[in-house]
Amino acid sequence: MKVIEHHMTFESYEHEKAWLIRVTINLCKSYFKTAWFRKTTELTEDVATEDYISLTVEQQDLLQQLNYLKVEDRNIIYLYYYEEYSIYEIGEILGMNKNTVSTRLRRAKSKLKGLMEGDELNGTEV
Repeated sequence: MKVIEHHMTFESYEHEKAWLIRVTINLCKSYFKTAWFRKTTELTEDVATEDYISLTVEQQDLLQQLNYLKVEDRNIIYLYYYEEYSIYEIGEILGMNKNTVSTRLRRAKSKLKGLMEGDELNGTEV
């Protein structure tokens, strides 16, 4: 895009290649300096449990039940309820259609409700 935007002309193929590499490096550095990148964090298995000790018994039970959900479902629940992203924003973050996110959120809540009511799992993710 930078070549097209700036109508660049180059002395040689090597000059063009060097310029593209340098522009790519600079854009990557700029991206890592953005507020968006600094505020985001990777979703890991232990993100939801880092303040586990300070939670009530009911909240601890809920987090334990969340661990039985598939990672995709757990991520959507985490982003929606804990990080308070909208369905549209979650879709952008995860690269999904907002309708897909909405459907997965509804299904994950249903699975979680079943877990909280005591459905047997036999040690597998649902």
